[in-house]
Amino acid sequence: MNRRLVGVSVVAALSGLFLIGSPCGGGGPSSQTFTANSIIIPMDDCYQAGPGGTPNQTVQCNDGKAGRAGSDQGVLRAYGLAYFLISHGITVYWTVNPNKTSFTGIDVTVDGGTTSNVVTHWDWSTGSWSSTYFAANTLGAINYLGGPFIVDGTQAAAVVDMLTDAGNPAYPDFAGFRKEHIVDLHQSSVGFTAQQVRPLVGPAPRVAIFDYTGNGSARTTYWCMTDMLVAEPFPV
Repeated sequence: MNRRLVGVSVVAALSGLFLIGSPCGGGGPSSQTFTANSIIIPMDDCYQAGPGGTPNQTVQCNDGKAGRAGSDQGVLRAYGLAYFLISHGITVYWTVNPNKTSFTGIDVTVDGGTTSNVVTHWDWSTGSWSSTYFAANTLGAINYLGGPFIVDGTQAAAVVDMLTDAGNPAYPDFAGFRKEHIVDLHQSSVGFTAQQVRPLVGPAPRVAIFDYTGNGSARTTYWCMTDMLVAEPFPV
């Protein structure tokens, strides 16, 4: 019996399947209003650190300063987190502004209308939302680029349970994320509206890599970084 690595990937879905239909059963693109306490998974290189480069934003970035990790592949791990949330019954909204004219255009803005920070940051070490990660009164409004993922505030408590309940046998998929402390998550204190979202509802599509030999190919390396590859035996 040979072993194969089977990849279950939201990346492939985002690059093609979600653009031609609704494989996750969530319906077509539309505007969406989110409640307070909604969870945002940033996908830009400021608030979700990637493999390097210059962020397109500069305010309170995860840039290696003030005790922040900086370049930590979080933007790749975030795809894996989105996939597992979908797999566990959470509706994840993929948000892209249809009117932006460049890849660096703003997809959604959360604006509290004051100078007080409108979002908190997930602290993996304590399993709670931190109000001190961002300097005070610096994010009265925050812009998200790069197609962020959003979970409505009505499901926020369920997400926190999945991220923190290490003893629950129903949530083994989140153990790696708890251990690595890599993916950046924000929680809004106010409601907001996204101009266009695609609701992603499980079961998520499956994509496979067969005859993996561990040769460090770029494709496999990036898939491994999402935490979505699992080893499974297949009979020959």
